[in-house]
Amino acid sequence: MGRKKLSLPQGWFPRNKAELERQLAEWEETAEKRDSKIPEDKGIAGVLPHAGWAFSGELAYRVLRKLRKDVDVVVVVGGHLRSGDPVTVWMEDEVETPTGSMQLDNELRQAVLSETKNVPERGIDNTVEVQVPMVHALYPNAKLLALRFPPDRQSLAAGESLARLAEDKGLRIVVAGSTDLTHYGPSYGFQPFGGGAAARDRVEKELDRPFIRACLDLNGEQAVSLAASENSACSPGAAAGAASFAAASGVETGTLLEYRTSYAIHPAESFVGYAAIVYPL
Repeated sequence: MGRKKLSLPQGWFPRNKAELERQLAEWEETAEKRDSKIPEDKGIAGVLPHAGWAFSGELAYRVLRKLRKDVDVVVVVGGHLRSGDPVTVWMEDEVETPTGSMQLDNELRQAVLSETKNVPERGIDNTVEVQVPMVHALYPNAKLLALRFPPDRQSLAAGESLARLAEDKGLRIVVAGSTDLTHYGPSYGFQPFGGGAAARDRVEKELDRPFIRACLDLNGEQAVSLAASENSACSPGAAAGAASFAAASGVETGTLLEYRTSYAIHPAESFVGYAAIVYPL
């Protein structure tokens, strides 16, 4: 197994170490003000968006900084799979990020390979890759396990399996489920509420908020079902897997740090919803 360089096109995240660190420092100042009432380093899992750092990076950072840091492995779970697809697994030994090389954990990976229907990851997928530079910057001494979960019950079983395997092997892990919410507007071919402010309000209340509630309630099965019936999430298997892991680890409820849409950053007829959710133990 060789070295894997992050291969997303330019623009998804800073490629320069100094620029990347400046961006994280800026987000840290924001997070200290907005999330001060929520204990840090208590989360064992979270749901975070993946639309690229310019759009959703701040929310993703705020989730990751609330997760415990004394861990052996950070598990990043993405999606962009169909129901019935197998779990995908990064098989590399290490990955190159702007802040250096991050090792992938082979022990937990081998256990996952033995317990899931899976295939090696062979493509380029933003749901995982966009998170890795941030993960390495925040967890310079941890290893990485990079997976993608399909939007079905496999994600629930895989989340539960991660919790059990970590306990059996004495590994301290956190799980980050990389999921965006409703993709609305003509750019996405989905516009049942028309356009304008009234449509944005309905997307939040009728599509995004029910999915968020399912995640907060640790109901991964409902989250996957809502995404399928309402078209209210991109890569819902990742969120369901993180919620399932959290529930199996003893978490009782999630905490919503913030909900917003891309409209706040780039006002347009087409927009995407984002949620930042932490599962504290």
